Amino acid sequence: MTVEINIRKLRHEKGLTQRQMADVLGITETNYRKMESNSLKSIRYEMLDTICKYFSCPIQDVLVFTDDSVVEAKGQA
Repeated sequence: MTVEINIRKLRHEKGLTQRQMADVLGITETNYRKMESNSLKSIRYEMLDTICKYFSCPIQDVLVFTDDSVVEAKGQA
C-alpha cells in the first residue's frame, strides 16, 4: 500500500497557484511542487494539519492510499 498526497485537486478547487499554496504552508515553491507530485520523502504532521485546516477537510481528503498491486498491474499493461 502506498500513501500519496492529493493536494492538487484541493488547490485547483480554491483557484490557487502553487506559489500561493507554498506561501500558505510556509515552504518554497520548489518543495511544494515536490509535495504535489509526491516526490517528497516525508511531510510534517504540522503541515498536514495546516492543509486540513486551510481546506476545512478531513485528512482522508488529503492522503490517499493506493493498492500497489493495482499500480503494478497498470504498469504492465
